[in-house]
Amino acid sequence: MALLLLTLLAAGCGVLEMNGPYTLSIAPGLHPRLIADEAISITRGYLDAQTPQIAAPEEHIPPHVTGVWAVPANAARTIDGCIPAEASGQIVWITKGVGDYLNLSDHPWSPQSEASDLTCSGPGPAGTIVIDDVTQVILGVYPGDPVNPHPGASASPGLYPEQTPWGDRVPTPAPALVADQPVVTRGPDSITLLPISPSGATVGVAYGFDMPHCGILSPIDVDGSFWDPVDRASSSGFDGLPGTFRLDSHTTATFMTTGGQVLKLGRHAGSKAFGFCQ
Repeated sequence: MALLLLTLLAAGCGVLEMNGPYTLSIAPGLHPRLIADEAISITRGYLDAQTPQIAAPEEHIPPHVTGVWAVPANAARTIDGCIPAEASGQIVWITKGVGDYLNLSDHPWSPQSEASDLTCSGPGPAGTIVIDDVTQVILGVYPGDPVNPHPGASASPGLYPEQTPWGDRVPTPAPALVADQPVVTRGPDSITLLPISPSGATVGVAYGFDMPHCGILSPIDVDGSFWDPVDRASSSGFDGLPGTFRLDSHTTATFMTTGGQVLKLGRHAGSKAFGFCQ
């Protein structure tokens, strides 16, 4: 199941009227206490409180939150590389936008601005803010600046797959990405993951690829996405087999075993749930 992605337009009253349009993404399976409107209100309240601290008032930038996410804390770093890696599954809200991101006080996940490191601590005309869903406390503030852009996310969340040169085989993710693969939700019988595979495949080129141990029941993570069998009824018997993976188009692909068996695949958008493989 992909992230729930909505585009909200300015409403006739309240925070939406002041803020304007923004995008909203909520990880599947989450039930936050806050709503996006409240996360925006907290963000704008913080930015408004920073405005009097500006040394040059003419540099004030009216706040506008452009993007809002609700994710588990252990997936927050996939939205912004400045957010530290967290093991907790607590729900956090992440907002991105423009405004007076000065970061003049310490927060649990971020120190105040330091002249020695402006990449994530600012100040800047844009930035990222992390909010605890339960306490409504701001956990981290990460100003952004075109001169000191934020580092990339620690792993691909399916929205920002990393592109890499491909040889004659499907490249595998770096061990560090495998170890930090974002877990969206975990249940007694299944786990929902986000893809971490490098993108960059060329349509029509067959790359060497070994099907995972449990075949279509395992994560087939190739070219920045998971892949689904087009016809599940004829998709058994591919467990762990060697062969080739070929993009037929941007959204369709073919896996062919060395013995000539063919499995047609469709690109899956975003996260996907998998049963535990034996």
